[in-house]
Amino acid sequence: VLFYLALRTYPFRVADSDENIYFYMALRSAFGGLAPYRDYFFAHPPLHLAFAVVALKVGAFFDGARVMLDPAEWGDGGAALVAVKSIGLLAGAIAGICVYRALARVSGTLEAWIGGTLFLLSPDLLHSFFTGITEALMLTALGLERVTAGRDRQAGLAFAAASLVAMYAAPAGLAIWIVLLLCSRRRALTLALWTAVPLL
Repeated sequence: VLFYLALRTYPFRVADSDENIYFYMALRSAFGGLAPYRDYFFAHPPLHLAFAVVALKVGAFFDGARVMLDPAEWGDGGAALVAVKSIGLLAGAIAGICVYRALARVSGTLEAWIGGTLFLLSPDLLHSFFTGITEALMLTALGLERVTAGRDRQAGLAFAAASLVAMYAAPAGLAIWIVLLLCSRRRALTLALWTAVPLL
């Protein structure tokens, strides 16, 4: 995990990607009082933007809101950019730990170490931007880890949260639910209910 974190510190620079518009929307929501869907068009589920709003609020707690609003702090290595770019770094590390723990429960320590390492060093994770992929992946991995721990309610909430970040996380939750259905109908029903209710 530490090696992954060291590799992921390079993106604390401005990127040529669509993450910048999400950062701008989060900034306007965090400090301008604007709300997605009401005040501006936002094509994602709401939890995606919430991660950046929280990161900016945490950054403002430590450095002040004026720093988060300063355009110079959105440059390479600036406090505001580091605050929002840290989301992917932390989400990837948490997802890697969840993959390790899930594999350790069902396969063993060696397989968990190999699987967790391959996950953390995958190019898609190392080069990801704030588009919701890493955050949805973290919540999906958390759901998988909770299923392997027998905590189906918590897993359902994690899968629901993943879908509220990016709807393309839903098929992974469905696949895990199908496997669980083959093992235990009662657990599968619990997982389905706790996934569906927050989405309603």
